[in-house]
Amino acid sequence: GCGRARGGGAEVLGAGRRVHALQPGFISTRLHKALSPQARFAYVNIAEWESAEHFPAASSREEVKRLTEGSQERFPHYPSLYSMIRAGMVGSRSAS
Repeated sequence: GCGRARGGGAEVLGAGRRVHALQPGFISTRLHKALSPQARFAYVNIAEWESAEHFPAASSREEVKRLTEGSQERFPHYPSLYSMIRAGMVGSRSAS
């Protein structure tokens, strides 16, 4: 998901990662922080799940609901599912 909050966002996303990591189907996560203060989103969190069904199932669990209760007001975020359409190497750097 992407988050707009400038302060505390990494903590919210970190807590979410810890809870999601315990859920069936969770593989990994990568948290990116914007380099520019003008970026639309301060943080972009990329989580990998075994299937598209695992994320909504994990998000509907009570422990996840308790953790995220009220977080939309403190840290607006927009969780969505995406599929990768490209990954590869360009020169000597990794590109996605």
